[in-house]
Amino acid sequence: MGMVISSCRERLQVVYSLILSTCKNLLHTGRRPHATAPLVYYIPPLVQHWSWNRGANPHYELCKAESEAWLGKLMPFSPREQLAFNKCNFARLCAVFFPKASHCKQALNFNTDLILSHTDWCILVNFRSCCDLMNTFFVIDALTDNEAHHVVKRRCDASIKAVLQVDEKDPEGEDIIGKITRQ
Repeated sequence: MGMVISSCRERLQVVYSLILSTCKNLLHTGRRPHATAPLVYYIPPLVQHWSWNRGANPHYELCKAESEAWLGKLMPFSPREQLAFNKCNFARLCAVFFPKASHCKQALNFNTDLILSHTDWCILVNFRSCCDLMNTFFVIDALTDNEAHHVVKRRCDASIKAVLQVDEKDPEGEDIIGKITRQ
């Protein structure tokens, strides 16, 4: 490709243009010459000419184990469901997205008006927290997929309350999503 892409916006524009061109190539605008022949879509290898460095966080294995152990102690799923959930490996997604994040918490003392580049942000992020947050998002998704609207609303309200009232110690009868979010 030979492109030098520096900003996050430029990266998103390149990815968007790749997706858009792929979608345009997939659209079938004319009539098929043989109606009985199956319609075949070819998806090009989008990452074949990926111009950005790839890497994974060196703390991946440790943080994955810690995050899975933390979530397992809260028991949001049956043992069988928990094993299936762990196979999704959300920590791997975090490892690729935050390759330079640190394992331990860092004291952040910077002006709130400071605008950080994606690389700077990745260095300041606590990787273990990223893994826990990603697991939290997908627990919420998994536990609300087949629920009625009023149950989903109650569970999401518990999550929001946990974020807004962090000092409140685990209220009795709190929904599991609230407990996970609070921690």
